[in-house]
Amino acid sequence: MTPLEIPELLCLIFSYLDPFTLAVSVVPVCRQWFLLSRHRLSRTVTWDINWQPSLPKYALSSLPGAEHLVLGCAEDGYNWNGPNVLGALKSLQKRPIFPWSTFPPIPWPQDKEAAHIKRLLDRPLHHLVLTVSFNFTNLWWDSLSLPLTLTSLTIEKKKWMYIDVPRILVVCPLLESLHLFCVCSKGLNFQGPLMNQGNKALPDRLRLQSLVLEQPRVQQSWMEDLLAVTPDLKELQLITIFSSFENNWEWSRFRDHLRALSLPLERFHFSLLWKNTVDEEELKEVMAVCPKAKEHSILAYYMTPGMKKQLVEWPVFLTTLEILQPRRFYDAWSPNYGNPDADYSARDWHQLLCQCPNLRHLKTLKMPYRSKLMDLHHRIPMYSSTESSPIQPGVWICRRLETLHMELHAHENATMRGVDYKSVECEIAELNWLCRSGRNEEHRARRRQLVEGWTWRLEQEAALDMEREKNRTAEDSEVIGAEEDSDNLMMMKNLRNLGLLQDVKDVLLEMDRRNFEYLPELQEVACGDHLPQRPEKEIRSLFYMKPPG
Repeated sequence: MTPLEIPELLCLIFSYLDPFTLAVSVVPVCRQWFLLSRHRLSRTVTWDINWQPSLPKYALSSLPGAEHLVLGCAEDGYNWNGPNVLGALKSLQKRPIFPWSTFPPIPWPQDKEAAHIKRLLDRPLHHLVLTVSFNFTNLWWDSLSLPLTLTSLTIEKKKWMYIDVPRILVVCPLLESLHLFCVCSKGLNFQGPLMNQGNKALPDRLRLQSLVLEQPRVQQSWMEDLLAVTPDLKELQLITIFSSFENNWEWSRFRDHLRALSLPLERFHFSLLWKNTVDEEELKEVMAVCPKAKEHSILAYYMTPGMKKQLVEWPVFLTTLEILQPRRFYDAWSPNYGNPDADYSARDWHQLLCQCPNLRHLKTLKMPYRSKLMDLHHRIPMYSSTESSPIQPGVWICRRLETLHMELHAHENATMRGVDYKSVECEIAELNWLCRSGRNEEHRARRRQLVEGWTWRLEQEAALDMEREKNRTAEDSEVIGAEEDSDNLMMMKNLRNLGLLQDVKDVLLEMDRRNFEYLPELQEVACGDHLPQRPEKEIRSLFYMKPPG
């Protein structure tokens, strides 16, 4: 017997593989490997209203047996062409006598085998993610037939929302993760029949381990009662709470309540919506709630020299740093906004990423992106006559970055120009390298032909860059986070053409070499503000044209 025939050894080997690798490289090998891996496989149903062409009914028809349901409906047109969420969730309550079976009687032997394999992968619905913008009524939210099996629920509302949170907690007794986000001046309103009963409607004990609320409008006393019945809570994030004269929140009282509960918190965030002045002592107390936390969420305008120093000297090796942009403070990136003593610009965050070695394993980042801070060679003046104050650029030191989430704020005219460019100027050959179907010789040749048309632009750019080199000063050579060691010198050498069209040409020619493999692990991609999908589908969606008529 060979080692690959020992089930225990195979299970150990498979435990080191992610679900995507299991599905692509392990499951198709043989029946034994499939049976050993099936408990780690799950099916996800995903649909976004911005995917073209895509109809929700086809996606929801495959919902029975799926463990994850992710719906992105961040458009006002949801009411007439969005998915029937109510009907889909109600259909799960009317499953066949054998809940693992989602198929009608099948007469053919080969179809029976396929149905048997499908049943082995069937799961009850555990995770639901719903992003919407349409103004649903309270009745719509309260009539959602949430499955009893639900363990994770995430709802993001682009407009105001009134929701009966106690009803969710009662209907879903197995719920371990509840994330509710609302992007609106009215916020996330806790309202409904069970909410009106106060703490009497809450169960004696909840399984919640993660509770994240953005812009909640809720009484502090009710939240304290909720925390009293969640002894297993590991993550608590109350982001920009609505605090007013009628609904006043006191940090000192809430802090003392948390201490009395002794919750096993591993991640904590607390901030008030209208409090855009920084209290250094309060920030220290908030950070001290989880002194050994490896994950932190911090509001962007709470960034002060003291906070920056505290993060740099944080005793625990940080794995996640999430910089939150307050939804109603898009102007907060301006240094002149609000309290002049606070630093609202991106500069300190940028320097933190360039200097703090603890962030080398940074997993998630949300921050304002300023191209000036990345202009290592001071090339921006080559293309603009606008005078600006001197800025020292830098290189991020988190070289093992796994996930980077940038939220770019673009005004309406810029968005329209971007759409016009994609539809008029951009050819499919410029983007279809994202999927395997665009990597054949025909498409490679078209990209090479495209690059050949850049000759005059490249010559003009080279002349401008030569002039820049003549006027370069010692200050222009200073780069944060790029000390003179062998690794950094090699990195700076590789970045010598950063910001030039020549760099784009070099990368394109390198990518189109016959044996070059790029983005080998790319599973999903999103070119826009919608849910990611397989590269092939994303390319089709980008260049989809509606039929005439």
